[in-house]
Amino acid sequence: ELKLGRVLGRGGFCTVSEITSLNLEPNSPLDIAVKNMQAADEEEDEFGELRYDSHGLIQDRQFLARRCLRKGKHARYAIKTLSDECLTDPERFVGGIIDLATESRFLSVVRHANIIKMRAFADGDLFDSRFFVVLDRLYDTLTLKISKWKKASSKFSGMGKMLDMKGKKKSKVWIERLLCVYDLSTALEYLHSNK
Repeated sequence: ELKLGRVLGRGGFCTVSEITSLNLEPNSPLDIAVKNMQAADEEEDEFGELRYDSHGLIQDRQFLARRCLRKGKHARYAIKTLSDECLTDPERFVGGIIDLATESRFLSVVRHANIIKMRAFADGDLFDSRFFVVLDRLYDTLTLKISKWKKASSKFSGMGKMLDMKGKKKSKVWIERLLCVYDLSTALEYLHSNK
């Protein structure tokens, strides 16, 4: 049901690819439980999740399918699976499954606006080689942001000062940096408060 786009990254155990579309099978057994619930309000909360009723938040497959693309063209979600190398090496396979299971366990209970969200995971055995986790797709990493900020800062030195006499562009870059630091610190504070 998932159509994958380009590979976004590779780690020690896993490969992350963007999800370009969700083509849901009609009358899937995975949808029956959600259909049996009374959908009172279909509204998103501050974490971008769907609120059905007072019993909590449920994010169904249709919700993910409707929101798969951001502004109609950019993939909103990514899928994390075991790499091909892990699938062929039994020792790495065990390490990869443990790593993926641990990550999904932590992400299933973490709810903060500045921490990536797990949206779904494979229905079935955790130790199956086809186990996967669906996450929000990242568009920038801190490393990329720092690189962009360095390039922007270099524009405001030397002759670049002439183009920004009042320093508004330089201030904008500093404000963006401070907001990023604030977002990171609130996420770390949240994680520390939850031990």
